[in-house]
Amino acid sequence: MLDGRFDPGFEHLFRNGDEDPSRQRRILIAVFLGALPFAVLALLTAFV
Repeated sequence: MLDGRFDPGFEHLFRNGDEDPSRQRRILIAVFLGALPFAVLALLTAFV
């Protein structure tokens, strides 16, 4: 840990994920699906 290298457990946090479009798409889908129930709830409360 003190020799200047990253801990292998945290390696994925520092890796550049821009070259992997499928990973980006999965993150966008997860964000969209996570926000969907709140959007539906907001629309229902706005019009009822």
